[in-house]
Amino acid sequence: MRFITDGLEIDFLPKRALQNHALLHAMLAMSSLHIAKLQDHPTWISLKHYHYAIRKLAKNVSIPGRRKQLDTLATTLLLGFYEVMSADHSKWCDHLLGSHQLIKNINFAGMTKHLKQRKMQEARQKAMSLANASEDNFDLDGEDVDQDLADEVDDNIVSLLMGKKVDYAEMGEVIEDYEAFEHGRKAFTKKELEKYEVQRDLFWWFLKQDTIQSILSQNRLL
Repeated sequence: MRFITDGLEIDFLPKRALQNHALLHAMLAMSSLHIAKLQDHPTWISLKHYHYAIRKLAKNVSIPGRRKQLDTLATTLLLGFYEVMSADHSKWCDHLLGSHQLIKNINFAGMTKHLKQRKMQEARQKAMSLANASEDNFDLDGEDVDQDLADEVDDNIVSLLMGKKVDYAEMGEVIEDYEAFEHGRKAFTKKELEKYEVQRDLFWWFLKQDTIQSILSQNRLL
């Protein structure tokens, strides 16, 4: 996973683990399991941290406010990867299924739309500033700015992967998903937007794990 993002430090999640016992024990379980395998030692210490993390995670999931926290998703995915290292495919799939349910509570469509709109505005403002500062006083072509931003994403590939028609000219709106479109109108706080990059990385990590488990088990993607 990539933890280096705009305005976020590489130790973003480790710092959060100091305030979230479930995430902390999940990290300790992973690290102690890795050390045990490298040194050919028993894994009982790792299992102890694993069970602590499971209990704390179950409590967090039972509380609506904590269920939507970034830490809860990160903990679930870490425990899932723990099962990859332990070669327990069944438990791995259980954690992936739990991650899938948590991800459904994150309004990626709304946040993506908001950030793309903001990026569009910033690009146009920058272009206007350059135009005003130019000695040639050239005309600003708004379509060129729009095209530069549109070139970031191939609509056809994304639509093929999602199985739905996606139009990034509408800021990432999935055409058939009107509920997500309406939900995406909320105003996001600065704190929510700061977490967006990490949530997106966690989402892609989930997709990678889901793809691998599907190949190994020949089950459908979650």
